[in-house]
Amino acid sequence: MPFLTINDKPLYYETTGTGTPLLLIHAMLLNSQMWADQVAEFSKSYQVITLDLYGFGKSKLTDVRIVDHVADIKGLLDALGIEKVNLLGLSMGSMEVMKFAIQYPQRVEKLMVISTGAAGFDYPDNAEDWWTEFIIAVKADDFDQAKVIFAKAFVDGSHYPASDALKARTRAMMDEYDFQHFLDDTLLWKEYPIDLAGYQKVTCPVLVMAGDNEHPYYMVVESSQYLVKHLPNATLSIIPNAGHFINLQQPEAFNMALWAFLKG
Repeated sequence: MPFLTINDKPLYYETTGTGTPLLLIHAMLLNSQMWADQVAEFSKSYQVITLDLYGFGKSKLTDVRIVDHVADIKGLLDALGIEKVNLLGLSMGSMEVMKFAIQYPQRVEKLMVISTGAAGFDYPDNAEDWWTEFIIAVKADDFDQAKVIFAKAFVDGSHYPASDALKARTRAMMDEYDFQHFLDDTLLWKEYPIDLAGYQKVTCPVLVMAGDNEHPYYMVVESSQYLVKHLPNATLSIIPNAGHFINLQQPEAFNMALWAFLKG
């Protein structure tokens, strides 16, 4: 089993293919298996690396009580001898790779932030309603309901229904998650604030990608447009008929946009 001890924590990772490194960071409640289609595609030309962040997938929580995904990403790259990387994250993963790029801009060749939020963007009041419902369900130990709320918010989509295959695939990954990040009060989360000044440090080429099938109150397309305006070297890609998990719902269009950006 490919584990490395990073910052005193056993973290699960996989590496496939050879070439320029491409590190993929997963979304909340899911794990690195969400990138299976991209590993198969991009390992033809890249060294594709996937990581289960601390507490997700096979990277189970231990007695180390500090959650610091940015430091863990750096630790993984250091352990693998990688000085500079193409770095991609989706949703929660997009926020972690952005934090990394702000902290260590010299370590990032190209940055890809998918289905992301944007600091400074004026979100509507109801944008966080799902989160309130989600936390209430988690704190009540109603994990099944929490998964239903999460799926309704991010899997089902707004205009185009998610396929049964997509629902089953995301649910299988959610079923591997134990919600301890939300239940263990002894965990300490390392804070890496993101602000407009931080965006100016990210001078590498950045691809910001959003699907047009997100729920309207999340305003992911609009916030992505806002983000592109505040990054020094960013381009925007809007994928039709795609919700939050673009790589799972529209893998061909997702891969095509990534190929164009990486080779551009």
